[in-house]
Amino acid sequence: MLATASVGVIGAFSGVEISGSLGAALGGSTALYFASTMIVPGMLGFWVVRHSQRNRTPRQIEVECRAEAIALTGVAIGWLGFAVAAAVVGFRAVAVTIALGAVTVACVWRMIEICCDLRKLHRAMRAGPLPADPPPVAEGP
Repeated sequence: MLATASVGVIGAFSGVEISGSLGAALGGSTALYFASTMIVPGMLGFWVVRHSQRNRTPRQIEVECRAEAIALTGVAIGWLGFAVAAAVVGFRAVAVTIALGAVTVACVWRMIEICCDLRKLHRAMRAGPLPADPPPVAEGP
């Protein structure tokens, strides 16, 4: 998440064109689009993950997982938009399209993992708490 936000800041404020093929596809709004799809979700996800505590309730874990999934959705949509724009340009943007598509796939993979984790959490919450230690076995007199 922090890497995504960092890439967004560098791309938006460096003054250098992000990609010639993306500039051709998106026009002058490339830097604004890049900044909004990289910085905001990246910082949101980083903040949520960074501010999680060790001792937290299952409800807090659920909220943190959902917030991370929302941030990943924003990142995935942003990178997918760039991949589509690069694909529209044609053959000269094949490498960019593959790289952007790989980041999108990684975000989707992590979102699937989060959904599986939430399913496990809900199953465990329905089962009820388990004792930390088994009760002591009584020994003879």
